[in-house]
Amino acid sequence: MFRQVARGLRRRREEKAEEERLEAAWLKRIADDAAAEAQRLEKVRLEAEERERKAKAEEERTAQAAIPLDEPPAPKEEETEEFKTALAAEDDAKAAEERAKKAAKDASAKSADMERTRGTHGAVSSQRTRWIHDENNVDRAKLDLEKLRQHFNEDAVHKAIRSFIKAGGRKGDLAGADIYEHTDTVVR
Repeated sequence: MFRQVARGLRRRREEKAEEERLEAAWLKRIADDAAAEAQRLEKVRLEAEERERKAKAEEERTAQAAIPLDEPPAPKEEETEEFKTALAAEDDAKAAEERAKKAAKDASAKSADMERTRGTHGAVSSQRTRWIHDENNVDRAKLDLEKLRQHFNEDAVHKAIRSFIKAGGRKGDLAGADIYEHTDTVVR
């Protein structure tokens, strides 16, 4: 029963992580689209400002000839609709980028943090992740014993040598071990 609960929690954690990954990707795509739109609108705004600047310069040049120098200059025109749209798109892009950053941070959170629960009497339950191996599925022929060498203690090495001798290993068959024939007296 505990394993079923653990599997259920693990499956729920994996589903939640997948949902958060998808949401982060979606928010990133929205942020990218908003940034592209903001760039396009910024370009449109700059072009509109340039046209407006040229029109004002032409207008001022013609007005200087017609208006006496005593009159104050004409008031500035209000911002164009495209400029307002560009500013709104830029704000949307910044907000989408912040949401994407938050979603990425949430997606990289540890499962123990996401699944931590406190009971009514103060008990805390969470998940612990650790690496294990399947003891029933080890291919001894493909196993890289050289990488495991440092993890063998002295007793394990002696046990392996005794097993090698029982399997028929003799002097000179195993480098690094002195195998020899020893005779003991046995009394029954």
